[in-house]
Amino acid sequence: MDIKKKLTIPVGDSNEKVTIYVLDIIESEEFNKDFILYLIDVDDEHIYASQLNKKDNMYELNYITDEKELNFVKNKINEYKANV
Repeated sequence: MDIKKKLTIPVGDSNEKVTIYVLDIIESEEFNKDFILYLIDVDDEHIYASQLNKKDNMYELNYITDEKELNFVKNKINEYKANV
């Protein structure tokens, strides 16, 4: 997989951090939101997706809960896999 960037992000309100490996950031005009596709382990084949929000000059990852947004992101993951 084509890893574009490695990010270390905090987990919740704890001092724990996790490293994610960014595959793509998708700007959706339809939903007026940004989504991020990533791996949690560089050797992982499972692609994760989250909503990417800017907050106080930092970014946070949020769950995607809207069904239309989930379908949009699933299609983007499938497109990504087809082009790798």
